[in-house]
Amino acid sequence: MPHTIAHILWGVSKHVAFGYLVYSVFQHRRGSVPTGRTASFLLLGSVFPDLVDKPLVLFGVMRYGRVFAHSLFTTVVLIIVIRYITRRWNRADLGTAFGIGYLSHAPVDMYGTVLTGSQSVDTAFLFWPIVVEYPLGIPTPELPVSRVVIFATVMVLALGMWLYDRMPMLTDVAQIAHLCFSNK
Repeated sequence: MPHTIAHILWGVSKHVAFGYLVYSVFQHRRGSVPTGRTASFLLLGSVFPDLVDKPLVLFGVMRYGRVFAHSLFTTVVLIIVIRYITRRWNRADLGTAFGIGYLSHAPVDMYGTVLTGSQSVDTAFLFWPIVVEYPLGIPTPELPVSRVVIFATVMVLALGMWLYDRMPMLTDVAQIAHLCFSNK
């Protein structure tokens, strides 16, 4: 089933918002804030599983959009490799940001089905290729509020944290634009 642009934007925004919220809280607990560069790596990590797996469905390679890059097996290996590379660059903070973004992707996918009324939490993708399309039987938890309220709360909290953190990435783009277009 082809997705509309609105569906794609909604999917990306919920992954980015949840990832940013988790990472910002992590950074604040460490006495720091996200920077433009770490926010960029976080953004990449938070959508990376979909950047790999969704094209596999689009081109007919796979039937299910949560396979290879959504699997915990791939997740562990990729995060170790990214951490190794970023440590070699003396920028372990970038590997941490990517890893947190990547790890934040799975809960949104797992519980997204719960918020749409599914009978069980989507867990099969976590163990691909061993388990492919069947949930492992974790029942849907009872929710005290609607899914719209939950997603809206995550979006508002993430936006609030991003503003509180002085809009990392956006301020970097503004500084670059100012340098490029100033009359010096």
